Amino acid sequence: MVMSASEHYRVSERERAAFAEDGAVVLRGVVDESRLERLRPAIDQNLIQGEYYFHYIYVWQRDPELADFCFQSSLPRIAAQLLDTNKVNLLYDQIFVKDAGETKRTSWHNDQPYWPVRGSTMSIWLAVDEVTEETGALELIRG
Repeated sequence: MVMSASEHYRVSERERAAFAEDGAVVLRGVVDESRLERLRPAIDQNLIQGEYYFHYIYVWQRDPELADFCFQSSLPRIAAQLLDTNKVNLLYDQIFVKDAGETKRTSWHNDQPYWPVRGSTMSIWLAVDEVTEETGALELIRG
């Protein structure tokens, strides 16, 4: 498989510093549109079974395209750069779907206390469709 330019993304010192200080950083353009197009069927398959607001975990175990994305896309390499490590482990993947027009907000929460791991961790949030504040963009609290 030939990797696109976005799959060779290098985290800048500014991005690394923002992640270290704020606990989060926005990285745009790290997944190209062709890669997103290949992910949509896995999400669409879950839409068939879904409700207005739902999520599924461990989808990579049932969907080869999502497995390829989880392990071969730019995201594991970007995570390693941000965490300053040579190795990252996938705890789980998760698909959240919220129907157009759904107004129910996800409650504020902290994921880390639920995870059975110690040491540095991170979540990666990837929108496969355009997201705005009005349509449900992710909100984070610095630090």
